[in-house]
Amino acid sequence: MRERLRNKIDEAAIGNVEIDATGVLTYDHTGDPADFVYSRYALHHLPDFWEVMALRRVRAILRPGGVFRLWDVVYGFNPAEADERIEAWAHPSARRSRATGLAGRWRSTCATSTPPSLGCSR
Repeated sequence: MRERLRNKIDEAAIGNVEIDATGVLTYDHTGDPADFVYSRYALHHLPDFWEVMALRRVRAILRPGGVFRLWDVVYGFNPAEADERIEAWAHPSARRSRATGLAGRWRSTCATSTPPSLGCSR
């Protein structure tokens, strides 16, 4: 993912982006506060306590008014639905073919626990 991001940044000739491979719990930010922080499919690997600590660290990195874009996995279904729902998430073609039955259940949104101060708009 980092290589793909680097290619996109290079193609767009953007020079003010830093890509870092360390985790949010170990990243040591120096310099000016960040305008934008992006995380994809990372926070769900942490236990709840450490998710909170990670979110606090992200908030400390951002400038006032900065944006935190979080793209992650949040489950909101009954255990009996797990096989079907995870299959639909993992395979976009399955998700499209079942769109009628799953309409309204799959959407990109901010987690309800993500404070607006972290750049999450509702």
